[in-house]
Amino acid sequence: MTDKGKNSSPDSPGHLDILQTVLDAIPSPIFLIDSQAQVELVNSCAHGQRRLFGAYTYRERLGNLLGCINALSCSDGCGGAENCRDCPIRKAVADALDGKKVFREKALFQLLVDEEYHPIHLWLTASPLRYGESDFVALILEDIAELMFDTGLIPVCTSCGKVGDGEGYHESIGTYIQGRFDADFKHGLCADCAAKNPQ
Repeated sequence: MTDKGKNSSPDSPGHLDILQTVLDAIPSPIFLIDSQAQVELVNSCAHGQRRLFGAYTYRERLGNLLGCINALSCSDGCGGAENCRDCPIRKAVADALDGKKVFREKALFQLLVDEEYHPIHLWLTASPLRYGESDFVALILEDIAELMFDTGLIPVCTSCGKVGDGEGYHESIGTYIQGRFDADFKHGLCADCAAKNPQ
């Protein structure tokens, strides 16, 4: 450790560099949020999540940075719309500031991606973080779809074909997809089955 890092105060650039280095070492998108839902720091993984996150602006409110439909539809931005009162991120941040840890709560957001709004399912994790004289929240946002595609594995029962949810329950593949991606199914016959079963 350098002398600058040893002797710097908790709010000095040396300590911020150390905190940034620690956050960058974590392979999940992390946002350091203050009590006003403003972003103090983001880690390198969050910068890489272009589906979720555009350009980082210091102390911008998170909903504005994510492109939340509620934030962008209101002149006051994130926190100013009526629907912001029910925002799961704001609730998770408030709970963490009250000393509660939030672990992987599922939330659905309408976010602006490539100039179009898309429903995106996220896991929210929020934990209180005291830094210097200030209270922050370390907020992890994980895109459920990306997690599934990154691992390439969906737990399917070899006997019945139902999909496991990781908590001991199994459901049909249709229910599994509908519950995670806001997708619906249109049923019909493929060309091969239509040829085998002419009407």
